[in-house]
Amino acid sequence: MTDFPPTDPEHPNPPHGRGTQPQKRTRTLSKWLFWLGTGFLILLLGVGMLLTYWFPSEMVRQELETRLSVLLKGTVRIEALSFNLLNGLHIRRAEYLREGHPPLKVETLQLDYSLWNLLQGTLRINEVAIEGADLVLNLPELSQGAPPEEPEPPPTGQPLIPALPVTVDLNTLKIINTQALVIVSPDLRVRLADLNFTSSGGISPERAELRGMLDIKGVDLTLQNNNLQFPLMVSFDMSVHLPGEKIEIAQLTIQSEPTLRLSLDGTINHPLAEKDVEITLHDTQVDLAQLLPPL
Repeated sequence: MTDFPPTDPEHPNPPHGRGTQPQKRTRTLSKWLFWLGTGFLILLLGVGMLLTYWFPSEMVRQELETRLSVLLKGTVRIEALSFNLLNGLHIRRAEYLREGHPPLKVETLQLDYSLWNLLQGTLRINEVAIEGADLVLNLPELSQGAPPEEPEPPPTGQPLIPALPVTVDLNTLKIINTQALVIVSPDLRVRLADLNFTSSGGISPERAELRGMLDIKGVDLTLQNNNLQFPLMVSFDMSVHLPGEKIEIAQLTIQSEPTLRLSLDGTINHPLAEKDVEITLHDTQVDLAQLLPPL
């Protein structure tokens, strides 16, 4: 005869297997989620590899050179263009040539894009990073503008790639290790060395919200036969209304240690034509002893 262990009437033993069912369901659900996430990751990597290796880089490069040359009324040359699912479009050594103007050169240009919009058939640019640029800006020529011209007809024949709608909705703009020459007038030239610019906000064809920092290691200002060198740092918070040609400055701080520091706000209407400027200065500090040459 077999003796069974006594049971406590207040704490009866649970039925066999009932306590392990929730644990089995949790483990099953975890396995399903794991394999679902793994499958999605493999699919994403597969799509990225297909887009990376099958992307018609050479065809897109030639088409960009043609369209940009017509748009900018000059010659655009791009040495290499590549595409990556994670990093977007990468352009290496681009050059813009126009008769009567010095060349504009860019070492690298990175365009970050929205993958979701690309899958819907629209190339949406979110971030632009420019590194190693060599720029020349002639302000008198820019202020004169160009007479309106009839748009040139598109080139005949079948295009190399189908037209892809492009929208610009920038969240970040970076300009790194750039050299620039700004011609203000025939007697005044400003050379900028080691220029670094970072701006966050949003840039669209109608409006630009700019908040960021401009850091220039060396500013070489030449006025006739006089020369002045100094560092410059600018922090800004402003909005630009492109169709209305209006700049609203919420905060602009300019400093060049230990000589100059000033803060201002205001508005500028028609900055490239008839300028209407309303500026208010705040927190102005100028050390004239540092500016004047020694006697």
